[in-house]
Amino acid sequence: MKFQLIDSARLLGGRRVRAAFALLFGGIGAAHAASVPCTPQAGYTHCLRYTYSGGAQAFAVPNGVTRLRATLWGAGGGGSMAASGNSAGGGAGGYADGTVAVASGANLTVTVGQGGIATGTARTYGGGGAGGPGRNHDPASNPQSNGSSGGGMSALWNGAEFVAPNALIVAGGGGGSVFWTDQPAAPNRPLAGAGGGGSGGDGTSTYGGKGGSQVAGGAAGLPLASCYVPNASVIPAGAALRGGDGCWPAIVAGTPFEYEGGGGGGGGWFGGGGGGGQNENNPISPTTGYDGPGGGGSGFVGAAVTSGVLTQGAAPSYTAGSTAAPPQTTHPLYSAGIGRGGAAATTQGASAGNGEVILQWSQPILRLQKALPNGRVAATDQFALTIAGSGGPVSVVTTGSGTTATGTATLSAASAGSVYTLSETASGSTALGDYTTTYSCSNALAGGQTPSGSGTRFNVTPVAGDDLTCTFANTRNPRANLTITKTNTPGVNGNVDQSGDTLSRGASTSYVIVVGNSGPDAVTGAILRDPVANRSGLNCTAPPTCSGSACPAAPLTVAALDSGVALGTLANGAAVTVTLTCTVN
Repeated sequence: MKFQLIDSARLLGGRRVRAAFALLFGGIGAAHAASVPCTPQAGYTHCLRYTYSGGAQAFAVPNGVTRLRATLWGAGGGGSMAASGNSAGGGAGGYADGTVAVASGANLTVTVGQGGIATGTARTYGGGGAGGPGRNHDPASNPQSNGSSGGGMSALWNGAEFVAPNALIVAGGGGGSVFWTDQPAAPNRPLAGAGGGGSGGDGTSTYGGKGGSQVAGGAAGLPLASCYVPNASVIPAGAALRGGDGCWPAIVAGTPFEYEGGGGGGGGWFGGGGGGGQNENNPISPTTGYDGPGGGGSGFVGAAVTSGVLTQGAAPSYTAGSTAAPPQTTHPLYSAGIGRGGAAATTQGASAGNGEVILQWSQPILRLQKALPNGRVAATDQFALTIAGSGGPVSVVTTGSGTTATGTATLSAASAGSVYTLSETASGSTALGDYTTTYSCSNALAGGQTPSGSGTRFNVTPVAGDDLTCTFANTRNPRANLTITKTNTPGVNGNVDQSGDTLSRGASTSYVIVVGNSGPDAVTGAILRDPVANRSGLNCTAPPTCSGSACPAAPLTVAALDSGVALGTLANGAAVTVTLTCTVN
């Protein structure tokens, strides 16, 4: 990088240059790749942001996806360096938006336009036209007097880029500015045309290139006789998918003359025309007092697009440092600086705002997680969760303790119409048989499916837009340590019946049955049986009595005990006592 001192006493086009310094450097900033995830708007599950990379970028339509929301900003046209006669900025890029019908699995191409370059004499990526070269007193060149390049279009293509039948949707680029733009009043005061809309904006004044339309490129700025075309690659008029190049007059060796290059047209469905060149003291080209800015490129929505919107960007101004704004700068997915025209009175080589492309779509999302409503059987119990199917499998092993199970298996790009199996298995020494397992799903898609049932595996076939979160709930089976004693000598020998006690015939005796629960869980519905065969030599006819909160439903009879009665809820640490009064036979 170097600084070049410009002598303020030298004349450029017969006018004094007040700018004391010009910043010169070769090339432009390195292009950067390219797509990063973004936060989708309501109604979409996925979002990709494509930024300027300097080349074609690919997008493969996911399986099952047939619609994309495409939002595009074209690049801004290059600004201008400071001049005593005022300098204007470049035109802003345009905006395009719509829902694009696509084929599942199709290979699309994304073009993100390059911002126009102040005094840039090379074309920009995305079809922006080159600025015309400038010269101050032949044979010395003066890059400060170059025209600026137009901004490139941003576009989505069904196949290769820059093939007109492949175009799905296009946002046009803004026209490039020029060095000297001091005509006093509209419509003769030159301003670059903005990109976008059904037609790009015209570069104002006689010398400005015109905007591209839906059927033709913008005309080059007048007079065309001031355009010198040294080779077939320099084309002043805009054309399909390409902005026109800024004009400059023929060079006559050894003749001291001055000229300033015109601005490049913006790229687009049809590109804007290049601006006319300023020329003085040239014996073979007509004298033109001013150079012209480029026109803006047009936008486009194809037949595959519904709800399509094309909006033209803002025209530039003469305020030093100001930049023309593209449409929709308050859009939730807009990035600061994108699509802005290059600044007025900027530095040589400064770039206008690049374009940007946002793609959004709905694709099923599947998540699988774990719930343990009453905790684990063993403190170390963990569970492996798996989603198997197209794009999978994805698995996770839970962590945590008690009722907390951390870990979610997520398949964020499932295929609509494909079958997926969601399952859980035991991890390590965990015994799934210790649990009763159910599953349930919630769906962020309004009215969408919500599978539920029991078991440790199930299938689901998602549709477009499904956003499912499914949960296996493992309820551990009750654990209780039940004890039972029966004795006619309660309180003796720990309520364990004595083997050697004797009773006299005809005597009355009472047998006490105690059922206890040492936990840890309560038990409901335990069956208590006292078969008649266990009462040999006894005649038990009186109704049994019961105490404790878990007594069976009344009336309690001897016959019921013989077949078995259901106890109520026996809490941890609780007991129920049943007493039988019998006569010894």
